[in-house]
Amino acid sequence: MEDHIIYPGETAQLNYWTRKWGVSRAELHEAIMQTGSLRAWEIKEHLKKKRISFSLSGILQFIRLHL
Repeated sequence: MEDHIIYPGETAQLNYWTRKWGVSRAELHEAIMQTGSLRAWEIKEHLKKKRISFSLSGILQFIRLHL
């Protein structure tokens, strides 16, 4: 598995990961701060554990995070 690094200062990267995972920039920044990591797989795992929502957007985000 390729180890992608997320650089929070790069707008294009933030846009890519927020679209891919269906999260907001604030959620992505919060996950980076809480994990203390820039590794995409660690941040994704953190978001998976944290996110439980029964709204349509929550379900879509769940699906994106588990692909």
